[in-house]
Amino acid sequence: MTTTTFTTRIELGLKKRLEQLAERDKRSASFVANLAIQNMVEEREATRDLVLAGLELAKAGHSISEEDIDSWLRHPEGTVFPTAKAS
Repeated sequence: MTTTTFTTRIELGLKKRLEQLAERDKRSASFVANLAIQNMVEEREATRDLVLAGLELAKAGHSISEEDIDSWLRHPEGTVFPTAKAS
C-alpha cells in the first residue's frame, strides 16, 4: 500500500488519548489514526450507498411499512431487516 503524509490539527486531549491507545496496542499513533480514519470513511461510504439504494427503491415504488419497521426495532439485534414491498 502506498502512503502519503497528511497533516491535520486535533485537540490536545484527543492527541493524548490517541497516543495512549497506540502505546497500549504497541502501535504508532499514526497507525491508530490511519485505522480510525479508514473505519470512518468506510462507514460513511456504506451509509451513503444504503441511502442511495433506499432512494432508488422508493423511486421504483418500493417501501417498508411503519409497522414492519417498528416490529423490527423491537426484535433482538441480528433480526433480518424487513423486505421492501411494491406500493
